[in-house]
Formats: sequence, structure tokens, C-alpha cells
Amino acid sequence: MMADPNETIILPDNATWDLDSFVTSNVTQSTPGIPDPPEAVASPLQLGAEAWAVPLVFSIITLVGVTGNGLVIYVITRYGQMKTVTNFYLLNLAVVDLSFLLCCVPFTAIIFATNDWLFGKFMCKFVFYFMQVTFTATGLTLAALSLDRYYAIIHPIGSMYYRTPRTAFLINTVVWLASFVLASPVAVAYQQWEGNFQGPRTYCTDQWSSQYWRKAYWVMMVVLCFVIPLAVCTFTSAHVFRQLWKKTNIQPLVTSNQHRALMRKRKVCRMVVAVVVIFTICWAPNHIINLWVLLDDNFPETWVMFGVKVAALCLSYANSSINPIIYAFLGENFRKRFKKAFPKVFHSNRIMPLALSARQVMPVIPGGPNGAGSRPPPEACALMVAAEPGSSKDDHADIKGTKSDRVEVISTEPLAMDPHVDTM
Repeated sequence: MMADPNETIILPDNATWDLDSFVTSNVTQSTPGIPDPPEAVASPLQLGAEAWAVPLVFSIITLVGVTGNGLVIYVITRYGQMKTVTNFYLLNLAVVDLSFLLCCVPFTAIIFATNDWLFGKFMCKFVFYFMQVTFTATGLTLAALSLDRYYAIIHPIGSMYYRTPRTAFLINTVVWLASFVLASPVAVAYQQWEGNFQGPRTYCTDQWSSQYWRKAYWVMMVVLCFVIPLAVCTFTSAHVFRQLWKKTNIQPLVTSNQHRALMRKRKVCRMVVAVVVIFTICWAPNHIINLWVLLDDNFPETWVMFGVKVAALCLSYANSSINPIIYAFLGENFRKRFKKAFPKVFHSNRIMPLALSARQVMPVIPGGPNGAGSRPPPEACALMVAAEPGSSKDDHADIKGTKSDRVEVISTEPLAMDPHVDTM
């Protein structure tokens, strides 16, 4: 049901998530033992276009996000070459996004479709609590990911001893524990209650002892989980980009291996920065409106602002399904593993059996003792085999081999290993 765009609207407090409440004055709480007013029961609830449009958008987001993040989790855990320090943080990010899509988004969609809370007191606390847990974990994981890239590029030698998969696992564990603790006030504040809005309805909203604590908590969470991680990512990315893009001017690259290593580092950093930028674009509008609603008692509760708020909410939820798309476009190894995971879908895998000997794939130079007057060139055509599982020295390196009986040809030029090059 639409109205004049400038008309003030009355919306239930649970129409959106957490801070996104358009607080109403005529949603009254029912009192046990006292019958509801006749007009509250007789008037049927009329829902607008958001009752079907938002659940449809959320369904698409969930389908794309569950498929993409599930595939990311699969390729990182399935292939040994993908078990690198950077990918452990990306794995944690995929787990966070998948958890949010499965445990939170369907409930929000049903709220929009019914304007009612149907799932009981426990789920009222759990769903909104877990929403805040996943948002907190996303911000902290992105900060850890950016710091990992910073130390790998700026301090490659000194960070070798603590940039390990074990350290990444411990940091991810700390991220989850901190997220559960920081979000705990939400579990306490959210309550299920009965109210009247065009009839008796059940609501699930945050009920604080005072507006001061409500405002203080939500502002603190935006600062801790959005502003500070964004500042960390900006600082580290600026230093990393300055180091990588000025390196060739300060220290010219001598070998092609050094050049390829630098290109790989740049690709990984572009991917990390893309993830951070998309996170900012998706969440900034929602946070701005949330804080406006929270801090301004004269917030314009109009249909236009309601539409803007719903669009910002959908954009923030879409962030959980976009990251796998970024990996597919900017992550070379992710793209290759995606293709390998579905060989019937992607027919471009050019794989050679390991039974094909190195002699067969090496070019020969006439005039040598190899066979009929030919010989293999020195240090020719290396076939790179699988890296050790959990190796932290090869983040997103262009390694093609696996532990299976198949391997790809990398190059036909000599591979001179430079100990000063940080192969990622």
C-alpha cells in the first residue's frame, strides 16, 4: 500500500534489522487480561510491495551467496595449494557469510512478508544476536586480512616466523570469540512482545533499560566493527600499494621470475582491496541511516526514507554473496580451482597426465647426446608439483600441480629461485 511520498508513515519496530528501526508511536503493547480495542482487531494488515520484493531479493542473495561461499570453502579445504595464510582468512570470511545467509536472512525475509515474528522467544534472541556476531566477525576478519598482506609485503623476512596457517587459525578463533562477546548485549536486549498494529501481532525488538545505553552500544559497535577496520584496511593498503608499485623504480627486476612474483603480489592485493571496497560500499549507507535513526529524534519517517532504508538493507545483505564473485574475477588460483571443481562446466582445463615424462614435454635442442642427436636445454621446462599443505610461503602463487596424478605445464624457461622474492 503506497501513499504520498512526503506522508509520515507508521512502521513496526522490527521492520528492519537492529538500528534500522522506524520507531512508531501507535504500536501499542498488549496487556494480559485486557481485551484489545475492536479497531485493532477488525482492521486487517495491508502490506506494501516490500512484502514480496524484499523476500525475492533476499532469496536471490541467499542462492548466489550459499553457492559461491560454499564453493570457496570447498576449494580451499580440498586443494593443498589453496591452504595458505591469506586464504585461511578468506576461508573464515566465507564461513561468516555462509552462516549469516543460512541463519539470519530467511528470518528477516519472513518478517517483511508477514510483519510478524513467528519463531518464539529463543529464536528472537538468537537470530538478532547472531546477525551482530557475523557483522562483527566480518569487520575484524577484514582487518586481520589487510594486516596479513601488510606484513607479507612490507616485512617479508621478519613476518615469516609468525605468518603461518597456525597463527591464522588462532587469529580467526579470537575473531569469533571476540564477536560472540561483543554481540552479547544484543542477546540480552532483544525481547519478544505482543503488540497491536492493525491487529494483534508479535514483535521481536531490542528493549534497553535506557536510550542512553542503547545509543552508546550501537555507536560503539559501528566504530569497532566498521570504522576502525576500515581505517586499518586503508592504512595497510596504502602502504602495500606504495611498496609494490614503486618497487620497480627503486630496485629494477632482473629475472622474469621476480617479475611474475611481483605481478602475483599485485593481483592478490587488488583482490583484498576489492573485498574491502565492496564491504564499505555495501555497509556504509545502512550504517549512515541507522545512526541517523538512532541519534535524530526528528528522523523523517516517510515512504521515501522507508524505501531508501530497505534498499540500503538489501545492499548490506548482498555483501555476503559478492565476495566469491570477486575471487572468481581477481583471484587467479581461485578461478582455476573453481574450474577444476566443475570440469564438465568449464572445458578450458588444459591438463597433462603425470605419466607424460618431462622429456616428452621438454623442447629439445639439436646436436646433443639426447636420443638422435638432440638434448634437453639446461634447466628447461619445470613441472611444479603440489606445495606442502599449509605452506605460508606461497600465498596465491601460480602453482598448478596437485596431489593427484595430473599436473600442468607452467613454463618453458629456466626457473631461477631468488631467495629474496616473497612468492605468494
